[in-house]
Amino acid sequence: MQGTIPLTSENSPSVSVVLANYNHARFLPRAIESITNQTLAAGEFLIVDDASTDNSVEVLESYAARFPYIKLYRNDSNLGVIKTYQRLFELAQGTYIHPLAADDERGSTFLERAMEMARQFPEAGLIFGDMSIFNEAGELEGQASASAWNEPVYASPDRYLREYLLYEKPSHSLVGASVFRRQPFLDVGWYQAELGSWGDTFSFHAVALQHGACYVPVTFAKWHKQRASYSQQSISDPRNTLAMIHLAARLMRSERFRDRFPESFVREWSKRYRRQVAKEYWRGDHASDRPHGASFWKRFLYRLPRTAKAVSLLWDSGDSTAVGS
Repeated sequence: MQGTIPLTSENSPSVSVVLANYNHARFLPRAIESITNQTLAAGEFLIVDDASTDNSVEVLESYAARFPYIKLYRNDSNLGVIKTYQRLFELAQGTYIHPLAADDERGSTFLERAMEMARQFPEAGLIFGDMSIFNEAGELEGQASASAWNEPVYASPDRYLREYLLYEKPSHSLVGASVFRRQPFLDVGWYQAELGSWGDTFSFHAVALQHGACYVPVTFAKWHKQRASYSQQSISDPRNTLAMIHLAARLMRSERFRDRFPESFVREWSKRYRRQVAKEYWRGDHASDRPHGASFWKRFLYRLPRTAKAVSLLWDSGDSTAVGS
């Protein structure tokens, strides 16, 4: 990183920040101000309101009036999060695109650090960093990072596969802390709608396995987990996750993507992910009634009736359940 020219809006690659909103008025100031307070300004900040019924539009209009680079659009009817983001991606004009969730926020140097890497490694399909995870009470739960790397790095497609995809849990995703180069992102068709809440992570991997990726071990994103969020609702039913695994593996093997995802990886990823789903169901990781901080025997009694279903999940191919988009 030494010897680089300090970035300004004039000599930085252009980046579009995009945000889809539906009834998140109470969170919008936090999300929007985390972008307007960046040390490097975005080229444009595009927001689409997906026919909210709360006072979201009023909040959004107040920010659009204060910041000329914020452009506000409204869907005539509720299209859902995936279709709304697809609309935003088509509208974005920047060389790079960052998708922001309405209930999350970004570190103040996020865009500056990401664009420093983009300028040094223009061949990279995306740039990503770490993510801090907070619960609904605003308490820090943990930190998600690329465990194999402790310094800024450009990872070629092969290195990304070996040192990230095969190294982390199969569900691991830092897509919320990422900036996509627009053309490779467009080439994969933006998000994969048929995969539901995992459609963004699939595209993240597909881009990196074709063009490589840059990683910066700095907190880019702050993810505030909401039980009612699209992603959390999607993983609450283990059979829904198994269906996603089945569809994702089929897509990886398709003519469109099989040159990016080696068959050996697809088999191993699918097997490991099914095991993870069964284990997490047995432990009750995503269940609201899971006992926290309980004694061994209380946890044992909670898990005992879940054992049979957990075993059945190991053998469930997931091909009989549809993933909602």
